[in-house]
Formats: sequence, structure tokens, C-alpha cells
Amino acid sequence: MDARLSEILDFLNERKMRAYYGAVAGVLQVSPRSVGTMLGEHSQRASWVVAKDSNMPTDYEAENRHPDLQRTSLIIQTPSALSRGMEKWRE
Repeated sequence: MDARLSEILDFLNERKMRAYYGAVAGVLQVSPRSVGTMLGEHSQRASWVVAKDSNMPTDYEAENRHPDLQRTSLIIQTPSALSRGMEKWRE
């Protein structure tokens, strides 16, 4: 897995926040469709990356979704918001 993607997942998991595929794709400078491939096997750690139409990870079974996935309705929508959040998180 790409080190930058791994860091994004660390951030999302620690903050228990979802982010849209497009936000993650923008930070990684790849297409949103390629993010799913980059995430690899479905896991709770990767389930924080969600589709805009459903606000849920695409094609994930219940056991592969993090139990806290819907703990908040807030979802990181843009690459800039994701980047800003990660900058604060790193401090």
C-alpha cells in the first residue's frame, strides 16, 4: 500500500472520520476509481473511505466496516479539507 494512503488511513482511523473517495484521490493525485484498487482487500481500517452517493464504503460487507463508521455524520468532502485535517493531526 502506498505510504501516503497508509498515513491517510491512520488519520481517518484515529479521528474516526469518513472521507469521500474523491477527497482521498485528490490528496493522492489519482482518480477516485483507483483509490478502491489502492485500498486493496476490504478491511475495517480502509472502510473510512466512502462513496459520495451512499456515505458508505463501496461493496463492503458488514464485518469489514468499522463499528464506529456512522458515529458522526461529518464526512471529509474535499482534498483541501483532508490535507488541512492531516496537517493539524501531525502537529
